[in-house]
Amino acid sequence: MNPVAVSRFLDVGNSVKSDKMNEGYQWFYPRFLGSFRSTPIRLLEIGYRRGHSARLWRRYLPKATLSFMDKRYPPGGSGAVVEGIKFHLKDQTIYQDNLDVCREDGPFDLVVDDGAHTMVAIRTSMTALLSCVKPGGFYIVEDLHTAYGDQVPGQKYFGGGLHSSNSVMNIFKDLIDVVNRKRFNSSFTVVPGDELVTGIFCFKSACILEVGSHARDVYA
Repeated sequence: MNPVAVSRFLDVGNSVKSDKMNEGYQWFYPRFLGSFRSTPIRLLEIGYRRGHSARLWRRYLPKATLSFMDKRYPPGGSGAVVEGIKFHLKDQTIYQDNLDVCREDGPFDLVVDDGAHTMVAIRTSMTALLSCVKPGGFYIVEDLHTAYGDQVPGQKYFGGGLHSSNSVMNIFKDLIDVVNRKRFNSSFTVVPGDELVTGIFCFKSACILEVGSHARDVYA
C-alpha cells in the first residue's frame, strides 16, 4: 500500500475526528477509493451520528454526492447535518426504508454500512442495497467485530457469534462460493444482486464487496 495514500487518508480522518482509524481502515480505504477522489461519484453511508464520516468523505472525496441514512438526527437536530449532505431519516432494519433511499438517490458507486452493526441490520441493508451498487463500485461493511460479540466479555451482543448461523460473516464466506458458482451451480445465490459480485476482500473488522459489470459473462 502506498504510504503517502495511507498518510493522506489518516490525516483527513484525524482532522475531522473520524473513528474509522480506530480499526485501521486507513490501510484499505485508499487502496479501493483512491481512483474515486477526483470523480463525481455517489456515496451512501448508513449511520450518521455526529457527522464525522460526512466531514471525512466531504474532504477525501470532494466531488462526491453524499447521502446518509440514520433513524435519528444528530445532536442538534436536522439543522446540525453537514451542509451539502442528503440526510434520510430511515431505519436500516426496515427493508423498505433501504429501498426508498436507493430509489431516491441511487444507484451508488459506494455503499458504506457503519450503522447499527447488528446482524439483522447488516443483513437487511445488504439484501436491499447490494443491487443498488453501480458496476465498478463497492459495498463496504464496517465494524464486523460485532459479529463475534458473544466471544468478548463485556461487549454488547449484536446477534452473531463465532460459527453462529445468525452471523453475517456467513454471507461473506458464502459469497466466495457465489463468485465460483459456475463450477458447481450457476444459479447459486446468497443475497439479491450477488450475481454481479466479482470479489470479496476482508480485513480486520471490515469486508468489501466488489461489483463488476462483467460478472454475468464471467461467473454466470
